[in-house]
Amino acid sequence: MKQYLFYTPEGYTESSTGIKTENFQILGFVFAEDVEKARSLLLDENPWIEEAGYSLEEIVVREVSAPIA
Repeated sequence: MKQYLFYTPEGYTESSTGIKTENFQILGFVFAEDVEKARSLLLDENPWIEEAGYSLEEIVVREVSAPIA
């Protein structure tokens, strides 16, 4: 089983003073046999991703070399 990290360039962080900074948003970590199954699991287990309006085409996936506990 491999671990995958999913993130998107869509989004920003807002400081306590209201300053917005564009950055990447981590959408989740998934354990799966391959990247296709991992993507499917991510979206099935996190319907808020599509509900929040994130573009599925913008989602980036990377295999994690050492599992994150």
